[in-house]
Amino acid sequence: MNLNRFIKAVAATAGLALTSSLMTSIPPVLAARSGVDLDRYCKSMYATQRMAAWTQLNGRTVYDWSCAQRQPNGQVKQYGINMGHVCAVQRGTWDHNFTNRNNPYSWYCGR
Repeated sequence: MNLNRFIKAVAATAGLALTSSLMTSIPPVLAARSGVDLDRYCKSMYATQRMAAWTQLNGRTVYDWSCAQRQPNGQVKQYGINMGHVCAVQRGTWDHNFTNRNNPYSWYCGR
């Protein structure tokens, strides 16, 4: 392995470790109770054989969820989440709401 490849491999590994420590997904208990599994949604929408995808919480409100995708060059691209689409895909309804704007785990599908 030449020095250039070694440096790129170390940088990619460090980036992956940092990203892993920042990842936050909806706990399975919430997904089972509400029918909202954002991590499953993000992986189904953005993961490929060459690019990993996960759910990321970037703040403290219901509006701070995003899907993150690692690009082949190591950078992470973020996508907004349409909760209506999440519910349509997972629960067969576009109806969605939350119980507390300041609790990002309070999303649910249906009325």
